[in-house]
Amino acid sequence: MPTFIQHHRSVISKPRRGGVVAAVVLAAIAALALTSAVAGAAASSAWSFASVPGTGPAPAAHVLDVSCASSSLCVALDDAGNALSTTLPTSTLARWQTTPVSPGLALNDVACTASGFCAAVGDNSWMATTSQPTGAGAAWSVRDLQLFSDSDSGHRSDELLAVGCASASLCAAVSFSSARNLIVSLDPGASAPVWDSHSVGSIRSGDLFYAVACPDQSLCVAAGSNGKVATSIDAGAHWRRTYIESPRARNGSLTPSIQDVSCPTTSFCAAVDNQRTLITSRAAAAGASAWHRIRLRHRHRLTAISCASASLCVALDRRGHALASPRPAGPASGWKPLPIARPLSRVSCASNRLCLFVTRAGELITGTRMA
Repeated sequence: MPTFIQHHRSVISKPRRGGVVAAVVLAAIAALALTSAVAGAAASSAWSFASVPGTGPAPAAHVLDVSCASSSLCVALDDAGNALSTTLPTSTLARWQTTPVSPGLALNDVACTASGFCAAVGDNSWMATTSQPTGAGAAWSVRDLQLFSDSDSGHRSDELLAVGCASASLCAAVSFSSARNLIVSLDPGASAPVWDSHSVGSIRSGDLFYAVACPDQSLCVAAGSNGKVATSIDAGAHWRRTYIESPRARNGSLTPSIQDVSCPTTSFCAAVDNQRTLITSRAAAAGASAWHRIRLRHRHRLTAISCASASLCVALDRRGHALASPRPAGPASGWKPLPIARPLSRVSCASNRLCLFVTRAGELITGTRMA
């Protein structure tokens, strides 16, 4: 079974546009400032944080998303159409290689697997894939999937919001469309890939999906509106929707939405809603009774989550704060705030000791768990 670490994003706001080339000295100063600002708090919480040289307040690559498939591979995207990659994400001296993917195309969601396959989606129905994410030159293949649907306003282009991959043999993507909301490919990296479209639920009634995780061919989970997730156990061929919120939370259009989901393995998934609820499962496709809810003692609504395993999850809220727990399926008291002073937009946890964060200003920050 391939190991897959799901990257995750905030769906509340997208970072503004920025530049491409870094001023390393100023970035290093920013890293020292960040480390100094959180030193005391980090010691008490057993985490340390540092800015990634080449990103940050001094105009550099304005990062939009990051995916860490393992402790030896992280890939980020910037708003100028570049991929930034490293095989040493734990080192403060790590060199991030910049590879042009498609100049001017903002690819804002990326998913990488431990086998080294990555897929990214951007404006409208553009998708980029690679089996050599740390390679230079034409390492990425970019194509327009030409997804269109008819609406009351006429024929329009669909938009891909997020992507999740188990391997080079399975990716699923979330589509904002009046005709389909999930697409699946068993050959996403092919020169002419085939993508099958699925209408799961009632799209015109507001059944939307915001994120998708595929830890294996035998499980894909999509986070959706109206308190529901969609699961597939046959490589995305068929999907089943399940309401996982409390029955008391059903309230028409005010029913909480499942904003994000992370499945590091087929035997553990965690999701967050746009209230303060964390929902975990050891058997995500087994129905509503397999999902267990925890109401977090937190003031703000949750927007994103990334889990390295059943022993570490990090969630983000709408204000850009981070919360972490070494027992995500345990009590609410196990969730503690991480002392990162800057508002965050994305998070990807590569292991129980390493997470990468993207700030709303487009900066990359490494978070290392010391214990």
